[in-house]
Amino acid sequence: MRETYLDGLRGWAALVVVLCHAGEIFWPTWRPGFYPLLTDGSFSVFIFFVLSGYVLSVGFFRTGERRAVVDLALRRYPRLTVPIFAASCLAMVLMALGWMRNIPASKVTGSEGWLPIVYSFTPTVADVLHFSFWRVYVDGSPASSYDAPLWTMPVEMQGSILVFAALLVMGRGPVLRGVIHVALLAITGWLASPFVAMAAGAAIANFTQLDMHRKLSGSKAAPLVSWALLIGAIVFAAVRPSDFGPVWLTLCSAGLLYGVLLNGGFQRALSLPISRWLGQVSFSMYLLHVPVLCSFTSWAYLALGRGDKLSSSGTVVLLCATVALCLVTAALFHSVERWGIALGRRFSWAVLRAV
Repeated sequence: MRETYLDGLRGWAALVVVLCHAGEIFWPTWRPGFYPLLTDGSFSVFIFFVLSGYVLSVGFFRTGERRAVVDLALRRYPRLTVPIFAASCLAMVLMALGWMRNIPASKVTGSEGWLPIVYSFTPTVADVLHFSFWRVYVDGSPASSYDAPLWTMPVEMQGSILVFAALLVMGRGPVLRGVIHVALLAITGWLASPFVAMAAGAAIANFTQLDMHRKLSGSKAAPLVSWALLIGAIVFAAVRPSDFGPVWLTLCSAGLLYGVLLNGGFQRALSLPISRWLGQVSFSMYLLHVPVLCSFTSWAYLALGRGDKLSSSGTVVLLCATVALCLVTAALFHSVERWGIALGRRFSWAVLRAV
């Protein structure tokens, strides 16, 4: 049973990442004393990680079928690689045409973050192939990346392998499952690794299949617990210290996810057509928004500002145009993502049929 409201949560989190990265152009020198939710890209990325751990493992905890784990594992690489390769090819073409204007734009805006760093190398077909099919999963450096937000892919791919391996070792016994969950959380947390977020998602998936969760979700205390988790997650994410680590954001993201799992009102809101659509195109939006920012938005900023910073009204207009273009390109690109999903299914079917 697909929980469509989780797609909605992923979609809104992806939109927050777009706004966060747009800030490198529109408000690069703004350093608030807290992390505002609508531009908190780090929090959104950890929501992705926790969601991945949950979604990749919940089916196993519902059925106990190890074959389903193998099926998901076989699908994972084609499902991610096909759209990554297409997005990288698009970035290479934009670079070759000289349409990436992020470096000149960074000099006008005063950005000292990722904007002046990305797309500063010479693209080649061989490098695109190497990046798309291998390097993206082992090297998260934005300076040599064809898509800077893909620094998350080593965590997603390697974390997925870690989760799948743990699931295959687990039996149906609650004691062994509990020991493995505790070990994963303890080790990844002690190492301050982002993998702790995916381990937390898997633990939540297991917990939702226990009687304790069923009793809580059906009790009168569920709304109170849910709102406490949701508000607490947002507040603690907003006031986190500047030297925060993965464990802090994992606790916030896991609290947010479990709060949503207990809250029917939030689930209905995240299941609305707009939320579900954002969820469908979320990965495409995540892949394409930085190429849009570095090409169209940077060019438009330079053209409209005529070598100077934009006015407040110009900033609002260009920001709205940027978000709209990101959504349109994501909708158009989604067919490529569907090819990756279909190829992953065919590959898994062929392998499982052969064995």
